[in-house]
Amino acid sequence: MSEQEQAREPERKGRKIVITLPREVVPKEAKQHVRASVREMLLAFRSVLDSAIECTEQDEHPESRPVRINID
Repeated sequence: MSEQEQAREPERKGRKIVITLPREVVPKEAKQHVRASVREMLLAFRSVLDSAIECTEQDEHPESRPVRINID
């Protein structure tokens, strides 16, 4: 790819790799590894979301202390 073509191409923050193979070519063990890695990626994403939700909830409900109000 020339420098001009690279300059016109939008900036990408992530990369995606797609490999298409017939099912009968992929060994059972490889399928299990892929399935496990997808599960781990989803669990990591869940952890990030849980943390973000927790931070949001803490901002909405800061821990408060009792306040003494004097009544005359």
